Amino acid sequence: MKLRRREFIGTAVAGGVCAFGGSKLRSLKKKMNILYIMTDQQPVSCVSAYGKSGIKTPGLDSLAKDSALFERAYISAFPCSPSRACQLTGREMHNTGVVANDAMLHKNILTLGDIAKDAGYTTGYFGKSHLYGYMYRGIQDRNGYTEWHFDATETPEGWEKVTVEGGMGEDAPQHGFDLWRGGWEHYKNWLRAHGMEDIVSSNERLGCHMILPPGDYSTVGVSAMPEEFHVESFISNETSRFIEQQKDTDRPWCAVCSFYGPHPPVAPPAPWDTAYSADEVELPESYKDSLEGKPAVQRNDTYHYRYGQWTDEEFKKYISLYWGLVSFIDQQIGEVISTLKQTGQYDNTMIVFTSDHGNFLGEHGMIFKSFGNGYEELYNVPMLIRVPGKIEGGRQNALVSHVDVLPTILDACGIIPPPGIDGKSLILLSSGQTTRHRNEVFCQAETSSIICRTESHKFVLHWGVENEINELYDLRCDPNEMRNIAYEADSERTVSAIKEKIFTWLKETGHPYWSVIRAKDLGKTAPSST
Repeated sequence: MKLRRREFIGTAVAGGVCAFGGSKLRSLKKKMNILYIMTDQQPVSCVSAYGKSGIKTPGLDSLAKDSALFERAYISAFPCSPSRACQLTGREMHNTGVVANDAMLHKNILTLGDIAKDAGYTTGYFGKSHLYGYMYRGIQDRNGYTEWHFDATETPEGWEKVTVEGGMGEDAPQHGFDLWRGGWEHYKNWLRAHGMEDIVSSNERLGCHMILPPGDYSTVGVSAMPEEFHVESFISNETSRFIEQQKDTDRPWCAVCSFYGPHPPVAPPAPWDTAYSADEVELPESYKDSLEGKPAVQRNDTYHYRYGQWTDEEFKKYISLYWGLVSFIDQQIGEVISTLKQTGQYDNTMIVFTSDHGNFLGEHGMIFKSFGNGYEELYNVPMLIRVPGKIEGGRQNALVSHVDVLPTILDACGIIPPPGIDGKSLILLSSGQTTRHRNEVFCQAETSSIICRTESHKFVLHWGVENEINELYDLRCDPNEMRNIAYEADSERTVSAIKEKIFTWLKETGHPYWSVIRAKDLGKTAPSST
């Protein structure tokens, strides 16, 4: 039976990649390309278009002029692996199974790569994934493993992390992305091809995050790796090469460009280590937070809570070098976008930029990232979305979640979303057809905390740590989250209402432990000091 043209096109789309290879479709207008740019651990304050610090990010600022800039975009899960799984699947953390770093995203859960590939897109992934087990596959960790991952084993009281051997790390194609350049092996081969064998042999046991580190994550310095051979240059070069290869093809493409930084160690390559002087840095307003009346886990985490340990000058040096690393990565982002423009593909490419979570730069006396809190610096992240002809540029103040990104991409590209997606498309909001998207957003920090951000308040439910107090901040009068009012008499009604929002959300989105979480919270008592 012959198919009419409309029926043939519908069958081709449903049929996946192979259906787009035939000559019968070459006369059709090419679908919109997808470029997803992600950094690791970059807060809102480190994109100058947000106007919150003295940093300079001209690459992202240029993109922001053509994009919707979301001022209140929140991650759905913390830290890296859980957040990335939520972004690429549009599912909440408890529906991805990735409840901790180094857990593996199950192959049966569809990602952006799987969906785009099935819709006929050429797919490529460049940089950090952190969704297929231990990142540095083949490199022995402190427990003696070289390939391993976490399994989330279910118990009556919640998930239990179990270490299991096996996992591809970053070194093999995964989740629907056919062209893969992400891991340490790829980077080493690229360095060898550029005559850097000495660097490779002297750092054989390191990984992409730790290439020539100055020390641990709390120290700062300058990378001995020249900027042209830094891992971030490798990622931008490979992404740009992929884009160039697609310019004369009829098939649309989908690429993820995922940088390893500005995740510490804070060691930008020269000359970026001198891009900012410590004298330029102003310490944040919450810098001298004593953490009085807040969860004990925050004060006891002396690795991250450095107030009283570091001098003002040490904090400023840390921040100035972090800014240098951010600006170096911004240059790489700018080069990728320049490749789009030079190859004539910019006007037919949807671009998303965000980060998997934020970072402390002295706020609340902290550095790096710390569990046991829900502060804005970790959970409110930069997010820019550019969709030519479908999204208006400008600032968006509505509450939005990382799980909304995938359905937005699919909506913009006319791809039917698969079942199981928890997010909601941002197209109506970003095109000016509505001004409201969500009444609140939720985020889970592994299996320990749940953060609820409403229009006016932030509530942190610490359910995974026995007898740990909860947190409530009135962001209208306390935007720096200095005063925990969770146990004040005037807050009782607010706390009760937000808790009900959390429990309802957990139940409606299918969290397997929603009743356990509720029971644990009901069993808590208020701190005796209040």
